[in-house]
Amino acid sequence: MTRSTIIFGNGLGRALDNDFFQLPTAMREVWRDKEALNDAQKKLVSSAIEGVDSDGPTSEDQLLGTQLALMACRILRVAVNDDSLQHWLTNDAMKFPDALQKYTYLVAKYFHQFDANFTSNPLWSDFIDHLVIFISDSKSHVATLNYDTLLYQPFNEERLIGDRKIKLCNGFDGTLLDGYTKKLGFSEQNLSRKRLQNQAFYMHLHGSPLFLDGHKVPRLKSCGTN
Repeated sequence: MTRSTIIFGNGLGRALDNDFFQLPTAMREVWRDKEALNDAQKKLVSSAIEGVDSDGPTSEDQLLGTQLALMACRILRVAVNDDSLQHWLTNDAMKFPDALQKYTYLVAKYFHQFDANFTSNPLWSDFIDHLVIFISDSKSHVATLNYDTLLYQPFNEERLIGDRKIKLCNGFDGTLLDGYTKKLGFSEQNLSRKRLQNQAFYMHLHGSPLFLDGHKVPRLKSCGTN
């Protein structure tokens, strides 16, 4: 079987629930959540966006100004010593990076909190079983361009498909490798092509996978580190 590279965007989620898995929905819901951002944080974020109404930003393009402002803050923090920073940035401005990062993190987290009923559809289970078998047999690479929670759980669990037990992500013994180790985090040498005769790469983009640990701290969680 020919090895392939399989690239997933947000089509899987939208096939299950077209409204929930759209970025504008996530951005709007986080902005409306009174426990997510306080009024001061919303004011900071919206100060770098033109034409924002009460629903907040609703598209990725609108965030361009916030990224430029974030870059400017970071440049000043590097270029100016701490004692002089207050002459360049107001106290509010110095809080901008934290406010923006909290907002973007919460938008990303939104996609990890989908209703379990979304994946209870028999058609979904059938699709996942066929996908897992194909990746296992072909040793195909996988790249997820958006939020891959829908695939991450079935890739990390052992699935009984017919008379076969398949666990795609199982440390360095599984089919898919993403370069992370349980104790050392990411290491480039973990992705050495010498190891890929019977294995494949698993690439997460756009900050995925993001999870919270028991202390409510954001952590990376990767193949075989359950």
